[in-house]
Amino acid sequence: LSTDDYRDLLGRLVAQWSLQPPQRRQRRDPCAGEILVAHDWGHIRRLVKFSELARTGKSLSYNSADVYRLHDVVHSHASNAHRDPSSDQPVSVQEALENLSSFEQSLDHDATEPWSLIDSSESGLGATAESIPPWVKVGMVIAFRHSESVDWQIAMVRRLNCAANGRLTIGMTMINGPVCSARLRLGTGAVDRTANGSDSTIVYDALVLGESASTVLIPIGVFDQAWKYTLSWDHHKSVVQMERSLERGHNFERVEIAPVQAQVARVA
Repeated sequence: LSTDDYRDLLGRLVAQWSLQPPQRRQRRDPCAGEILVAHDWGHIRRLVKFSELARTGKSLSYNSADVYRLHDVVHSHASNAHRDPSSDQPVSVQEALENLSSFEQSLDHDATEPWSLIDSSESGLGATAESIPPWVKVGMVIAFRHSESVDWQIAMVRRLNCAANGRLTIGMTMINGPVCSARLRLGTGAVDRTANGSDSTIVYDALVLGESASTVLIPIGVFDQAWKYTLSWDHHKSVVQMERSLERGHNFERVEIAPVQAQVARVA
């Protein structure tokens, strides 16, 4: 290009360039603090369940050898206190945090890791990690909670940026709305048991999204429209079929489900 061509090009850019540079749809504000992060699918489901149980003051039956079955008892902070086990009275925030800490200690020591917050918006978070986690990928679902909060929340990794100093910046979009821990069992009816008393059923960790319970997050490779499943969540049990896949990420699939028949079961 000649000098005149460059001048003409620059003139066109100046004429067309916005006086106000493009901005995010939602403003991000700087913030500080720490979040705990988990990425293993089984850990994510259990941590969401831990949040639900931490507020009740009840103990959790748990088997560390099998992510799908719960047997051994993990005591809450209030287990030795004079609390009526059948009481539905909410516990204090401090007691709930202590309960949650007790539950979290039942997991592997590397089940969670700390990230430092740098900014936040109505639907997103930005954080940094001291080192680059080998597992983090754009498009994967993670669980996180603020250090002062009882709530384990769900987010999707949208952006990764590695700085020259080796620190990784992670941009996340939060999945807003109610999220419930759930189990998705292949088949319907009673659980089949073998001669030694163990059952041979196939059960998947799942998360129910929204109050209508019409959408679930499930691991990659589980989606199948041909089968009926028994979905258990939040004292409910329903026989469902998978209608369609709404979104597929690195470690999850968001699926629309429809009830075949429903029954409400109160869990003690």
